[in-house]
Order: sequence, then C-alpha cells, then structure tokens
Amino acid sequence: MKKHLYSFYRILARIPHKTLSYLGIRWEYSYLLVQTIDRHAINSKQSKMAEFCKAHNVKELTYEDFLSGDKENFTHGKLAIIRERLSLPDQYKAYGIVADGKLIYSCWLSFNDIDLPFGIRLPMEEDALFLDDYCSPDARGRGIHTMMNFFRLFRLLENGNRSAAVLILTFNKPALKSQITAGFKKKAKIFTYKIGNHTGYRIKNIDRN
Repeated sequence: MKKHLYSFYRILARIPHKTLSYLGIRWEYSYLLVQTIDRHAINSKQSKMAEFCKAHNVKELTYEDFLSGDKENFTHGKLAIIRERLSLPDQYKAYGIVADGKLIYSCWLSFNDIDLPFGIRLPMEEDALFLDDYCSPDARGRGIHTMMNFFRLFRLLENGNRSAAVLILTFNKPALKSQITAGFKKKAKIFTYKIGNHTGYRIKNIDRN
C-alpha cells in the first residue's frame, strides 16, 4: 500500500481546532500582506479623505476614548494592553471615531515587531503595521474601514514612511478583501502553532509578480 507522507501542519489542518485544543494543541494560519505606499494614489484621495475625516471627526484616540467602547469587546484585559500601548507613543498610534459619546471605530499603527498568534514575535521589514481594527456593529457597511485604511497610509506618508504591512487570519475574508482594496498584496502565509508550552511558526513566501 502506497504511503502518503503529510507534514505536521497539513495533518493538523484536517482535524478540528476545538478537538485538539482540549489536548493543548492550537494553531492558526495567517496572511502577511505588504505594500510600498504609492504617494500619487494616496494624494489623489486627499480631498475625499478630508471630507470623510471632517464628517466623522476622525481623531487620534486617548485611553478615555476606549473606555466609551463596547464593553464586550474592550474587556479589562484588552484595555490593559491599550493602556500599555498608549504609554509608548513612539511605537503605537491609535486612530478612530467617537460618535454621540461612544467609540464606534478604532485602528492602530504599530512601529514594533509583528505579533503573531500565541505570543510569537516576528521582526518587521516594513515601516509600520496595521493593527487591531474594530468597527461597532451599528457602523458597519458604511465604508469606514476602507477610508481609515487610506487615512493611515496618508499619515505614514506625512511622517516619511514608505511601506506598511498587515497580518490577517486566513479565514477573515472581509478583512482580506478590504486590505487588498487598499493596495496591500500577499507576501507570505504563516503557520503558527502551540503545543503545551512550546510555540513555533513556519513561513511560506508568496510570489507577488
């Protein structure tokens, strides 16, 4: 009988996450997308972006702004992470929209390493990382996320940055589509895993030509 050899990550992909999580085995697949920022393309959207920012009062967020967000999303644990990030203004920037006293959208720029699942850190080759986008259910479907992508690209250009990256779980198709619309292209597919206390990752580069 002919034997078929499967790599470890392919075997895991055939078994439900939940079943193996009880055994202390977890894994995720992510796409790393990148782009070299096109100054002309971003500047061509400057007028539309200015109208959007004025209409929605886009701002750099403070810790108090996050306290007005959905308590089910912005838990005590997440707020602790946000407080820590905001104490490092050279490494993190948060932008968003507060409407009627409630945070309806938030997003981040990180100038640090890339945080992979399970606490794994990967050195970043690009200038900045798009991170932790949140949109309240009532604000979805209004094009906010697309415009905030372009807003962050514009802010990067203003500060002399020329490239950006974003990490997206492979099953998150809407987020993937949105970032591709903003000009990002797949650079790599990353497999991360945790078995007990042991973590690791495998990167497969994607041909972008």
